[in-house]
Amino acid sequence: MKLFVDDCRPAPEGWTLAVSITEALKILATQKVEYLSLDHDIEHWDLPEGALIANPKGTCIEDYSAIAWAISMMPEDRVPDIITVHSAWVDAHDKIRSILLHSQPTIVVKKVRYVVNAMGGPTLEDV
Repeated sequence: MKLFVDDCRPAPEGWTLAVSITEALKILATQKVEYLSLDHDIEHWDLPEGALIANPKGTCIEDYSAIAWAISMMPEDRVPDIITVHSAWVDAHDKIRSILLHSQPTIVVKKVRYVVNAMGGPTLEDV
């Protein structure tokens, strides 16, 4: 399975979308994910379920430490083979990579770019 974690963009074709860290954790706990792609700015705030708004005021209640912890607790054969960061924020890759490597020093985290292809569908490209 390919898991795309993003609360604003649609997942590329063939990917499963998780719109929150919590949703991603549920999938990681129950299914083998071969490819995990993360956006940095998951903006889920303390709002009623399903109420996603751009740049709300409040306190963010989710971060990538939970995913790093979950990956560190996985048996080696369940750790995603590929982990990428598709955030538009320049420093996001280094930040998420640091969090993940702290708990699982052997994983590889790559940077990719989210683009809309000529057919109008989203895709990920290596950077």
